[in-house]
Amino acid sequence: MSNQKGSAYKEKVVLIGGGHAHVKLLYLMRQKGGYEEYEVTLVSKSHWQYYSGMVGGFLEGLYQEDELRFDLIELCKMSKVTFLEAEVSMIQPNESMILFSDGKSLNFDILSIDIGSEVNGLELESVREYANQIKPFHEIMRFRGELLKQTTFDDPIIFAGAGPASIELALSLKQLLAHHNLPFKLTIVNGQTPAQKGHPGKLTRKIDVILKREGIHSIMGNRVHAVKESRASLKDGTELAFRFLLWATGPKSSEVIKSSGFQTDEKGYLLVNEYLQAVNHPRIFGAGDCIGFGKNQLIKKAGVYAVREADYLYHNIKATLNNKEQKAYRPQKQYLSIISTGGRKGLLQLRGIVMEGKLCWRLKNYIDTRFMRRMKR
Repeated sequence: MSNQKGSAYKEKVVLIGGGHAHVKLLYLMRQKGGYEEYEVTLVSKSHWQYYSGMVGGFLEGLYQEDELRFDLIELCKMSKVTFLEAEVSMIQPNESMILFSDGKSLNFDILSIDIGSEVNGLELESVREYANQIKPFHEIMRFRGELLKQTTFDDPIIFAGAGPASIELALSLKQLLAHHNLPFKLTIVNGQTPAQKGHPGKLTRKIDVILKREGIHSIMGNRVHAVKESRASLKDGTELAFRFLLWATGPKSSEVIKSSGFQTDEKGYLLVNEYLQAVNHPRIFGAGDCIGFGKNQLIKKAGVYAVREADYLYHNIKATLNNKEQKAYRPQKQYLSIISTGGRKGLLQLRGIVMEGKLCWRLKNYIDTRFMRRMKR
């Protein structure tokens, strides 16, 4: 690309967010190089980034905090990237500018966005006041600490939402409480039935068996409609008392994406093309849970996609800067999924295979810990 800003000018590549894709992108910059001629900056509101795949294990007590977190300052230093701790309030794509909550701004020549998703339903009255959130990670830490101060539970712990995160956390929590000899009542409430959520019948039946085996009650097809102190009202009018309410109702798109005027998919996620470029903005890229590919290519919000997208970001950002050919990203239709079911057991799903056991957890633990070690090199 011909440089119109003078021979000494280094084009500015800005990465917003420290999600799976950008963590791996930093790794690729260290291992492969090729970005030395650019001024690369990573922006995140915290220099700690937690690996979601190990949160259940942390809650259960299988991992220490340092085992599931990245220090973005250290990763940036190793990658010769500038780290900026700041909260993004808005992006102005046409002006190539990022606005921060403290009133400052930053210009870019190339931008990549990997800011994840937000938790759905927090706008309901009193949810923020009375429910425990699963994001950011320090909320899980605080919840775990409060939990272990209890000596008895007159009312149950309720999980709002029945996605993989909620099920994994509920099963991990059961193990934590049992280990500390704390009597427990756990209830999962979800507004959709498994069929409505698109879960395969074999997987749904297996999850149901596991929840019953572990003494976890589930209420499907009836969501939490309102929250008051120590009470949750369901859509059908039922009221449930709770000691703790854990809000794990699934993802929703980021307000930053929606407020910045980008073209989005029907759910508000940043709409990208096959090269991971924002539609109508070829010098802005996206990856991870904050993006969507449109109606013809619906994919789940899963870290496995973000990690693979990093390889395409690495190539396509450089290709854009140098007017080279880009590589098209094709999301895989099938991927290995393993969630922890507590007690060093895991539930594995791949294609038509659904199985649970200690071997599944050992495989998950190997994959997760290997990823953490590799990305820190």
